[in-house]
Amino acid sequence: MKVQAVVPEITANERAEIDKLMEKARKKAVEYKSMKPISAIFEIYKTQTGQYLNSIGHNWGQMYNDYAKK
Repeated sequence: MKVQAVVPEITANERAEIDKLMEKARKKAVEYKSMKPISAIFEIYKTQTGQYLNSIGHNWGQMYNDYAKK
């Protein structure tokens, strides 16, 4: 899923911040071979992404639910 599909009005700066978070997740995830720790790492960064979007005025939970219903 692409963030801009859920948050179509996302700015380039906001997208860059999210890309930084995802890059950190990828760097940590390559240290593991099984899906359980990899999934846990990405869940941490997914939560951070949602918190970031909420902190800048987006309602991530509602936007994601609306996207999922489509």
